[in-house]
Amino acid sequence: MALSEGRAAGRSWPCNRMSADPERFFPAARDRERKPPRHAPNLADTAIFLLLATILLILTQSAAFALAMGLHLFGKEPAEQLLREPRLLIPAMAASYLLTGAIAWAIFAALWHRPFLSGICWNAAAVRRLLSRLLAFGVAPSVSVQLLSNYLPIPKALPIDDFFRSPADVWLVAVFGAFLAPVLEELAFRGFLLPSLAWAWDWVAARGRRAPVAATGESGDAHQAADGGLPVRGQIWTETPRPDFADGPMAPGDPEAPRAATPTGREWSVGALIASSILTSIAFALLHADQLAHAWAPLAVLFCVSIVLCLVRVLTRSLAASALVHAAYNATIFTLMFFASDGFRHLDKIK
Repeated sequence: MALSEGRAAGRSWPCNRMSADPERFFPAARDRERKPPRHAPNLADTAIFLLLATILLILTQSAAFALAMGLHLFGKEPAEQLLREPRLLIPAMAASYLLTGAIAWAIFAALWHRPFLSGICWNAAAVRRLLSRLLAFGVAPSVSVQLLSNYLPIPKALPIDDFFRSPADVWLVAVFGAFLAPVLEELAFRGFLLPSLAWAWDWVAARGRRAPVAATGESGDAHQAADGGLPVRGQIWTETPRPDFADGPMAPGDPEAPRAATPTGREWSVGALIASSILTSIAFALLHADQLAHAWAPLAVLFCVSIVLCLVRVLTRSLAASALVHAAYNATIFTLMFFASDGFRHLDKIK
């Protein structure tokens, strides 16, 4: 399924006998061509992904809006109402999400010289091993949040209520929110943003103390990244999972971690993980700020939910795991709404 992990050098040597097979004479050049990037996804990768996602979202929604207006797909609804029409916005968002995923797959597999799922640490094996616990980890916070919302100062009317005007609207939002949205949101926030911020944090921290670390030469105080990156002090969280996943997630600095098993041997300090999780969760909450009228209480809830998803992503070394927890969280919300509204037939009961 994934694109090729490496690519040939493809150089031209027109005037000598080495043109038949230059890699045989220059193996170092071949290795340099095929070697995956040291730190990926990095901030540049994240910027490319977010720019791609934004452009595709604007293009698909603009095209859908123009089509709906030109063909009167929703009757004589005014333009202002169409901008809040779930039957228009949700399919457009779904199309942009699918396009973003497909194009990102091709772009970053080529940039990273390895399969896309490996680059984002999808790690579906962790889901198969921890399925029941991951589902419970998604359901429990969702139920807790619904109970807690009765005591939080949440505004009675929110912009997101426009997506719950009819049973058909709610079904559309429920399917989208339970199946597609969690995957793309996890890809953006825990697949790209979280690791790129962790790499950046450790890079800045390592540059600040690079000389002292080199001078001490103390193996217990300084750690050299397995892929040749800058050394960092303190505990190291190794991204590489155990081959058999038999003993659960590894603890920070686990000496049994097979660091050579992944292309990058990625390692982050605990401080980088804490900082990147906080920054990622702030961004995750702000993404939904317009839908929640910038009310602090629901945004704080989303921040906490994102912290949980970051924790799952880090402990399991699996983006698939955090996507499943995210999907279970959303699905639980819609399931509770289904029963509270008699199968979405009495939506006034949930407003």
